[in-house]
This record gives sequence, C-alpha cells and structure tokens, in this order.
Amino acid sequence: MTVIFGATLLYDETTESFEWLFETFLDAMSGKKPISFFTDQDQAMAKAISQIMPEVFHRLCTFHLMQNALKHLGYLFKSGSKFSSDLKACIYDYRNEHELIEAWNSLIDKYNLQENEWMKRTWRKREQWAHVYMKWVFTGGMRSTKLSESLNGTLRRYLKGDHNIVQFFTHFNRIVVDKRYEEISAIYDSRQKLSRMKLKKSPILIQVASLYTPPIFDLFHYELDTSLCCQVKQFHELEGEVKCVIGLYGNDEEYIVEGRVEVTGLRGEKSCREIHCTCKKFENFRILCSHAIKALDRMNVMEIPERYILSRWRLDAKDCEIEEKNVVVDEDDPKLLILARYRDLCPRMVKLATQASMHKPSYQLVDEGIKELCVKVNNMMKGVGNFGTKELDADDPNFAQVKGIKKKDVGHKGRGRLKPWHEMMNKKTKVISQPTRLSKTIGQSSNTTNIQNSSSSQPQTIGQSSNTTNIQNSSSSQPQTIGQSSNITNVQNSSLSQPQGKLL
Repeated sequence: MTVIFGATLLYDETTESFEWLFETFLDAMSGKKPISFFTDQDQAMAKAISQIMPEVFHRLCTFHLMQNALKHLGYLFKSGSKFSSDLKACIYDYRNEHELIEAWNSLIDKYNLQENEWMKRTWRKREQWAHVYMKWVFTGGMRSTKLSESLNGTLRRYLKGDHNIVQFFTHFNRIVVDKRYEEISAIYDSRQKLSRMKLKKSPILIQVASLYTPPIFDLFHYELDTSLCCQVKQFHELEGEVKCVIGLYGNDEEYIVEGRVEVTGLRGEKSCREIHCTCKKFENFRILCSHAIKALDRMNVMEIPERYILSRWRLDAKDCEIEEKNVVVDEDDPKLLILARYRDLCPRMVKLATQASMHKPSYQLVDEGIKELCVKVNNMMKGVGNFGTKELDADDPNFAQVKGIKKKDVGHKGRGRLKPWHEMMNKKTKVISQPTRLSKTIGQSSNTTNIQNSSSSQPQTIGQSSNTTNIQNSSSSQPQTIGQSSNITNVQNSSLSQPQGKLL
C-alpha cells in the first residue's frame, strides 16, 4: 500500500534539483534516512543519492531493468527465445555470488553479447539488482517501484495538461485524501477481522495472529507451512549455543541456522534470545524464514522472540507507541522543543486515562497521582513563565510569550440580550428623549448604524421597519425624519438642537 510522506514539484530533473529535493526531505524527516532507495536507471537521481545519502543502499527497479533490456535487446525477446527467463534467473534465483557469476558468463556466451555495452553497464551495477547482494539489506519485500508507478497512473486519471497550479494541487489533494482513506480502511479491517488460522493449536500462530497485520500473517503462515517440509539434518547444542543444518524435503540445498537459547520459568520452558539463518530472509524482509521456524521447533521454543517481530508489521504500528526515552530534537527552536514534548506526553496520557477508567481502584490511583503532579508542576512553574520552561527567554526575539487568551466580549452585565427584529416589531413604541441638536435630514432608504451618546432638542420619528442602532456623537440643529424601510448607518458628528425620539 502506498503511504505518501510528502510531494514536491521540480522545474527540471537535474542533479542539483534532486539534491535539493533529498536535502529538503531529510530536513522534514528530522534527519531520518531510509535504509533502501529504489529508482529507475536515472543518472541524475543516482548521482544525487550518492552525494546526499551515500550510506543508503541504492537499488534498481527490476521492472525498469527488464524494460531497458527489451529496448536495447529486443531481438532476443522474440518468440521461442529463453533470454528473458535466463535474465530473470540472474536477477532472482541465485543465492551466492559464485553461482551468479557462472550464470551471467553462460548467458553472455549463449547469446553472443560479449561486446554489448548495455550488458556491460548492467553487470557493473549488479550489486543494485541481483538478489545475491540484496538479501543482506532490509527492503520489505520490494523489488521494484510498482507502488510509485501505480500512484503515477492515478495522477494521470485526475490531471490534465492544461490545468493551472491551483487546479493541480486541488486534484492532487483529492488523491492524497483517497490514499489516506484507503490506509485507514486497511487499518480498520486488520483490527476488526480475525486472521485465518489453519493450525489452530500452534502456539506460534496464536502469538503472531494477535500481533501481525493480515497480509504479514499470511506470509508468516506460508513460512510455517513450509517449515513442515523441512528436515533437520544436523543438530548441535552446547551451553545454550545451537547450530542446525536445515534442508527442504526433495531438495539438496542446505541452510545453516544458529541460535542461542536459555531456560526460563520453573517448568523448564525455553526461550530463544538470538537466531540467524544463512538464507537472510529476516535481514531482507524482517519475518522469520521456514528454516528458522523449524530450528525453533527443534529447540522446543514455542514462541517467537519479541525482537524478531518488526514494529512496522504490527497491528498497533500507528498507535503512537513511544518508548521510555527522553525527547530529542535537533532544532534549537524552543517552540519545536515544546511541541516535541507535547507529542511525547499526549499519547501516553490518553492511553493511561483509557486504561485507568476501566477499573475503579486504578482510576482512584491515577486521580490521586494527577492531583499530586499538578501541585508539583504548579510549584515548578512559579516564577518561570507562562510555559513553565527555562529554555524560553523573555528577551528571545524568536519567541514571544503569549499574554493570555483574549476573551470574547459578551456584553456588560445587566444590559440584556440582543433582540431580533421580529421581537422588536411586536413591541410597543418607546421614545427616549435626550438633549441634542439636530441639523441633518435623511430621506427614504438612508442607512444608519451605531447611534450612541446622541443629544437632541427636537423629536425624531423613525417610520416602519427602520433599523437604528448606535449613532455615535451625533448632533443636529433641525429635525430628522426617516421614512419607511430606512436603515441609518454611521451618522457621526452632526449637530442637534431639539429633542430626539428613538423608536425601539
């Protein structure tokens, strides 16, 4: 499933543009670098990766590799030729370097490709596409950029060449929302649906069924089924150190599994602390292989060690599980430090409240603890500042302390609520006389708002459906008459000499 971390628009596809892209991505990820990086055979991108992330293992997409082979050696893909299957065997099948070299040389001689430049360039990059070298580094089972190509296909359905930048981002945001929804739906399904267990009595399956997501559980289930076909050809154990030679039934290939076990519990139960297999399934995909599972069964170990269950394959991978460690922020910005602490504490406090609410004694314990913590925190915050942190300096120009939350003006006490127009129309006319001087006459359809502190000496009549409110500092010397449907707006600094009547 595609998970979108970020997106960018590049003016061109040069090395400098890709360098900026990777630097910006690392800055957004707080310096966290990927383990493996899959691309097509783009030279500019490859150069940028080697300069910005030299320790990252750069892989080549096998799909693009076969497409390039079809482009440069299309005549060898004709009907009846085995070139495609022989090339795929070099990519996927061989498990040691010596076998790969022999198979490649045989391929070159068989199809007379000794002078082909593309084959020479491809062989020089063999560490980026051959399984012999890829099995040592974690890839999550990925061998191509098919997820990226799938996203590109979705983009083509949404976008057109004549879209402007606003339309582009509008449609791109729709795609991101759809992908996020698919991710949430997959998480919901994985937590609501029970895993299909064929071996209902197996302790290992019972263990991983509650931990793994359904797709990973199915893959592990397949490895467990395969382990039933494995044979333990040799087994040696000395002071907790175990070495097994495992072979698949009907196959001459053998694998060596090494592990370390120890006895725990009063009933002599065994637990495995460490296990490794020469097939490197766990190093590449992060699930135990069938050979390791067979060795665990031979050692009478009934559960998988917790360290061999990768957190990204778990059902609770997105539950914000935070280890008990201090929050580390590379930036010097104090606001980022506060945000990091808040994000560290919030999920744990919510989880604690959820657990404590289910049991009355635990609720009382947490309640008393929170009260005690509040007192201690308040004492620590006295004289420190609004945020209770010494890292925030009042003189720091990069950070201005918040003076407080601005309260909403709800009116003075005793003034009463504001009334709608239909209530005002149903009530009797009430005239308020105040000493002013009126000298302005406003005809029909005049607009008036904000009538305050008015003084008049002549009566003022406001006709039907007139809306008058808060005329500030108004004064006039002549009577003011407002006709039907008049709305008075912002009559200021006029002079009044006669009493003014106001219809409410």
